[in-house]
Amino acid sequence: MDRSHLVPGPGGMMKLKQAEEAKDMQKAVEERASRIGVEVPPYEFLELIGKGSFGRYSKDRRNQQIVAVKIIDVDSSDYKLDLKNKDEAIKDFVNEITILRQLKDSGAKNINGVLDTFSLHSQLWITAEYCPGGSVHTLMRANSKPGLEENYIIPIARELAVALRFVHEAGIIHRDVKCANVLVTEDGQVQLCDFGVSGVLDSDFSKRTTIIGTPFWMAPEMHKDEPSRLAYGTEVDCWAFGCTVYEMATGMPPNAKINPHMLGNVLDKAPRLQDGEYSDELRDFVSYCLQEQPQDRPSASATLDHPFVAATEEQYPTSSLVELIERYAQWEHQGGQRTSILNPFGAPGPESLSENGQVDEWNFSTTADFDKRIS
Repeated sequence: MDRSHLVPGPGGMMKLKQAEEAKDMQKAVEERASRIGVEVPPYEFLELIGKGSFGRYSKDRRNQQIVAVKIIDVDSSDYKLDLKNKDEAIKDFVNEITILRQLKDSGAKNINGVLDTFSLHSQLWITAEYCPGGSVHTLMRANSKPGLEENYIIPIARELAVALRFVHEAGIIHRDVKCANVLVTEDGQVQLCDFGVSGVLDSDFSKRTTIIGTPFWMAPEMHKDEPSRLAYGTEVDCWAFGCTVYEMATGMPPNAKINPHMLGNVLDKAPRLQDGEYSDELRDFVSYCLQEQPQDRPSASATLDHPFVAATEEQYPTSSLVELIERYAQWEHQGGQRTSILNPFGAPGPESLSENGQVDEWNFSTTADFDKRIS
């Protein structure tokens, strides 16, 4: 791809803003550590790469290794818990992340690896592998039409299903599968990330009862009048997977124009892709995943046997996804912006970073080596 015509523009200004916000976070963390009399975590904040309703995400350096750090402030308004429950939430969260580290160490594919977790007063820090590239949600913004072309949907859906198969076999429910939590690396690899609301199933694979997730990707049974009585398992991830494929096709999750509080009234009938706009194979795949009744939904393993994704590795390799990164890089240099960074919405930063918001995703930039390779 010839990038000789590209000149620094709004994209370059964005990099400066991200670096400035990272410096602000560094200062706030140092001030907090000093105030409570603890050692400052040994991380150098380089760049703000995302702001979500449950935390800020930054690109950091530790011991010459570039990592991604997510900082969650459990004293924020997002965590309206009494002290005992708050302590339990932190404990449970660290335990679940530890399990996911073990999952990565065991050879699970397509999982964004968690490297470390620790608490700093009322903050929970999660250190993960830095994934230069971007989330599928971010990369879709550079397309001239809503969503992605099917030649990209196929490898992403296939590799996401592989990730979910490993997660479910380990007895874990992700509970927040969506394009914002699916990463594409510079070399085209697909990774499932952000297990912040994951649930760990009991050893007998019994059901969970805590209702959590993002409304437009949540299964119909989770929108019922008395959700506290609901018991659910991996089938909620299978529904969210179908919604994610739908999102890749249309650019939006199903029923995106419906008030989230009203979703329970429209989900008696599962969403479907319209005739004529999409291939029969894609429409059938979405229908296959989005079944109203939990027991009718396919497992992640069964999903991989569907004709839309089965035996497609040679025709639709993950290496083709590098084109999405290149397209996004060109779009950004020509004035496109990662709106979740400049958007005033997002979790408040430490102390003085007092913005509020709703966008929740990991956003990553490309490395200098990648930029040089495609220039």
